[in-house]
Amino acid sequence: MSARIDHRHVLARLATGPLYEGDTEYWRALKSDPERVSAHFAEMGLTLVIDESGGYAYLRQADEDADEGWTESGLAPLPRILRRTPLSYHQTIFLVLLRERLLQHDQSPDSDAHLFCSVDDLTDWIRPYFPESNNEKKLMDSVHALIRRFQQLGLLTALKNRSEPIYRVEPIIKAKLPPDKIEEVRARLTGEATTGEAKPADTTADDDTDDDTTTSTASAPEGK
Repeated sequence: MSARIDHRHVLARLATGPLYEGDTEYWRALKSDPERVSAHFAEMGLTLVIDESGGYAYLRQADEDADEGWTESGLAPLPRILRRTPLSYHQTIFLVLLRERLLQHDQSPDSDAHLFCSVDDLTDWIRPYFPESNNEKKLMDSVHALIRRFQQLGLLTALKNRSEPIYRVEPIIKAKLPPDKIEEVRARLTGEATTGEAKPADTTADDDTDDDTTTSTASAPEGK
């Protein structure tokens, strides 16, 4: 008889990152008592977001006015649990590329439930945004670094038991970068490439392991 998963396991899992429907036992435990799980995190100022159609759940921390220092209730703001750290230029580009591919995938009538991609796919998509060079190893090192970071963010998941690495683009990326933000971020990135000036992109991608990751377009390369 296998050990049972209850709401406590779900709390621990959500505290370390997004929870997906594919984690069958954890998802079932969450769905059996979502109010209890939500109430627990609400005490810490966190909102539990469950997207049943997308098959994922994650935590979001409301932004409070740091300059005020006090809420209308007279209580001081709760300490931030999910940190904010900026994404680099190439990480932001990578996020936009994945979101665009996922949007195209969802709009295709013959598409599978998930978008899958290989290292070669990811390399081909991001290659135009790196300087032309004969140093293929340097490019591949950069691509693998991007893949690792997006795995940490819970936006890419490596499939098991594959002779060649295959990654699933997690649908939670839809919450990180809504369609109406894609062109806005692209326009800012284009402006950076033209002027060489770094400007923040008004989008967020939560790293729920520890931080609430802000996507910025710092010209160079975020819920730990």
